[in-house]
Amino acid sequence: MAIFDGHNDLLLNLWLHHREDPVSAFFAGIENGHLDYPRMLQGGFAGGLFALFVPPQEYIARMTPQYASQRWDPIDILWQQLAILKPTYRPLRWTLEIVSERADIERCREDKVLAMVAHIEGAGGFDGEGRDLQAFYAAGVRSIGPFWNMANRFGSGVNGSFPGSPDTGPGLTAAGYRSD
Repeated sequence: MAIFDGHNDLLLNLWLHHREDPVSAFFAGIENGHLDYPRMLQGGFAGGLFALFVPPQEYIARMTPQYASQRWDPIDILWQQLAILKPTYRPLRWTLEIVSERADIERCREDKVLAMVAHIEGAGGFDGEGRDLQAFYAAGVRSIGPFWNMANRFGSGVNGSFPGSPDTGPGLTAAGYRSD
């Protein structure tokens, strides 16, 4: 059975723990985390949404104390994680592919090529004019969850409490509805 994952944190893991050589870590296998190339092969992983995510500063400090004092620009973090994804597939470009359309996913599935969809989880650092959105789209991002568990200029998401209801806030703001 071919598995298509709706979300994974591989890029965050590589960004936090394997910055010096994320591609080698991905292909060799990583101890901390749930996903790497050997596990993908073993589990019948056909593809998924590879999340670009800006963790809270406290999380970065807790997970990687060596970066605790560094202040991060959210957009820079997203670009750095996308930069990890792009070279990750180059060594085995006939085995892995960053995809941008549904037809690409279907073709990859038929050809037994891992389909990688670049997905942004939380657009809180985006400008209100859409320039960041357009730039990431041009760079290959095809999926955005506008908010994570934190409200931003585009709306409010779930608060992450468990057990709980997903109906925890007012939803989209006017900026979140904007379609031009």
